[in-house]
Amino acid sequence: MIGEENLRTVAEVAVAFTGLAAVVIAVLQRTQPERWHPQDVFRIWSVIVGGLAAVMFSLLPLAFAGSVFSEDWTWAFCSYALVIFLIAQTVFSTRRIRKVSRLDSSRHSRLWAFSFLTAVIVVIVVVATNATGLWFESGYTGYFIGLMWLLVSSGLTFVRILGLAFQDT
Repeated sequence: MIGEENLRTVAEVAVAFTGLAAVVIAVLQRTQPERWHPQDVFRIWSVIVGGLAAVMFSLLPLAFAGSVFSEDWTWAFCSYALVIFLIAQTVFSTRRIRKVSRLDSSRHSRLWAFSFLTAVIVVIVVVATNATGLWFESGYTGYFIGLMWLLVSSGLTFVRILGLAFQDT
């Protein structure tokens, strides 16, 4: 299967990153409990769910490798599944971001939320066109862009958590 080694690498990186993020977040929460706000719970959820989703979706195409299904079908099916997940995550996240924005009305927070929503919409469009074969043939590249979004968005949120945790120290 095309990209099999890359998919395994993404799974390994996502497992390591999610584990590290969980440990660091647990330590920070225990050492600085007064710094945690309701919006931080959403950020923590985003990091953990994004990392676990990256693991699951990087291993999903490998489950179909060597089966009776063609590679085109496998990439299309996996892309559809990823699009459904990204849409569900975006709907849930948008609701949470609106609540968080009311609590944290800083311009930086609103810019972060707008940037996140813009980027995820672009990724959803790319993965959806990969699934449907609308602009280009279903394949590895469009799916891999969606996987990278899961990792990068989790990583950026984790960096934001760290930045906020060590702010004013």
